Amino acid sequence: MSLTETQIQKFKSKDKVYRKLDKDGLYLEVATSGTKSWIHRYSFNNKSTMRVIGHYDNKSMSLRSAREELLDDKKLLDRGVNPKDVKGKNKNKSTSVGVTFKDVFFEWHNLQSNSWSPAYAQDVIERASNYLLPFIGSKLVRDITPQEMITLLKRMDDKGVLDTLSKVRSIASRVFRYSVGIGMSDVDPVRDIPNDIFTPKKKSHYSTMTKPKDISRLLKMIDCHQGTHQVETALKLAPYLFLRPGELTGLTWDEIDFDNSLIRIDAQRMKMKVEHLVPMSEQVVSIIRELQTIKTNSKFLFPSPKSKSQPITTTALRAALRGLGISKEEFTPHGFRHMASTQLNELGYKSDIIERQLSHAEKNKVRAAYNYAEYLSERVKMMSEWANYLDKLKSQ
Repeated sequence: MSLTETQIQKFKSKDKVYRKLDKDGLYLEVATSGTKSWIHRYSFNNKSTMRVIGHYDNKSMSLRSAREELLDDKKLLDRGVNPKDVKGKNKNKSTSVGVTFKDVFFEWHNLQSNSWSPAYAQDVIERASNYLLPFIGSKLVRDITPQEMITLLKRMDDKGVLDTLSKVRSIASRVFRYSVGIGMSDVDPVRDIPNDIFTPKKKSHYSTMTKPKDISRLLKMIDCHQGTHQVETALKLAPYLFLRPGELTGLTWDEIDFDNSLIRIDAQRMKMKVEHLVPMSEQVVSIIRELQTIKTNSKFLFPSPKSKSQPITTTALRAALRGLGISKEEFTPHGFRHMASTQLNELGYKSDIIERQLSHAEKNKVRAAYNYAEYLSERVKMMSEWANYLDKLKSQ
């Protein structure tokens, strides 16, 4: 059933952002702040993407207007043109004297999100909808002052959401700089706001275990986990692979190279956007081979019990650890990386080899793109010896 204006006006905010499908990929998204936005989800060049059509308003961006935008998008797609490219260029409002922050935000988002993952594009929408648009969305972008932005950001500081404050501040600054670049305003009011007026963020480290006796206890507890085979297997693999939690849970069968005993993770799934190679020890191959016998008809090694088209979440790993009685102060899913890094350094392996296997940032991005296989033979040896070391600890 398609939406009606009456239904749309009755939609209220909830604890989480939610979407309502109208038709043909046109969704109405309702943020926790109550802000409603039209979103068109579509596929271009076999890649899932989305375009934020605009902020819902029953006069200027009504249901009818959104459907007209949808039809325009479909015509462009039929011609092999990405709507985001055309809509972004043709929606320049720099000649309008009444342009609001909300107008600039959505124009900036439409242009920039071509180069973002859908998940990140959605994160930006949610942060803006929760912390920026309700307070400055209707204000003329050229009239927003540093003091107004300080008031907005200090409100977040008082709530203690310091990580979110940093991200929201960055989004606002990028929108303002975009507005300066196309002549909508003269200055970024966020630019000169000093960091010293906000609560300093405490440097936090992921909880982990680095003492051999603690690692032994952790491995034995993981073997006692009783839950879905997806979560159970992901937990068993985590110590051997020490991937980032999202990289682990999102593993696909296409990334498993049994012939060369390698996991080849696509660059788009990696934090550093560089292809990552993970040598598979005999233990890892055995675990994944056993997992292969369970027919799920999913491209993911660990499909969600709710939908085979999605992997399990990192939250599922965290919940499994808590279910074993391991508190967040003791260990987190990210802690497997810190555990491996500390122990491998203590065992005498070269830091360059360890850092490459951890896929840590390479200062020279061009070098990083071509050196994902650097130290591969040494890494194969290290990962095999690391797996044997873990098994030895577990047997103690």
